[in-house]
Amino acid sequence: MKRVLFHCVCLLMCLSALADNKSSVIDSSENVLGIKVLYVKDLKRIPVVISMTNPTPMTCIQFYLQVSDSTATFCKTEKGNSYLYTSSPRFTAKHQAMFAWDTKKHPKTLMGIIPSTESGNFTGNSGTVVTVYIDGSTLADGTYTVRMTDANMVWTDKKKILTYLSPDAEATFSITDGKMD
Repeated sequence: MKRVLFHCVCLLMCLSALADNKSSVIDSSENVLGIKVLYVKDLKRIPVVISMTNPTPMTCIQFYLQVSDSTATFCKTEKGNSYLYTSSPRFTAKHQAMFAWDTKKHPKTLMGIIPSTESGNFTGNSGTVVTVYIDGSTLADGTYTVRMTDANMVWTDKKKILTYLSPDAEATFSITDGKMD
């Protein structure tokens, strides 16, 4: 609980600093978040990969995911208290993923935020950052879209904050006869 509270306070401080300094927001075509859906045999765990290309070092990312069919849900851990995800080697020991469903500004959407508790940067300059999972076992045959909206990346050195906006993106997948195509 203390850890979640600490992350919320850090997030509020970052957002407050961003609001105070609008010039720190950068629309960048070089630093972007991407999305793709990977093929699997088990529709109960469809992987949705969030990747980042960042020539500039990045400390934190934030994104919102929405599936075109509301019967698809994001997988939760066995205890059901958190969303299931897999971190990549780009995480440092101080990065932690946090997820929230159905936020006020983004209804029926999964918000993901991955900050560093000590303002450490992700490793590398490209590749997978995190994978979340969709339970598509209740989906009928058809084509579905996973949209990533309002995505951004943040770099900070604890004094200065730069926010890089990433364009909305989407990935599609299809199901035929109860299997992914």
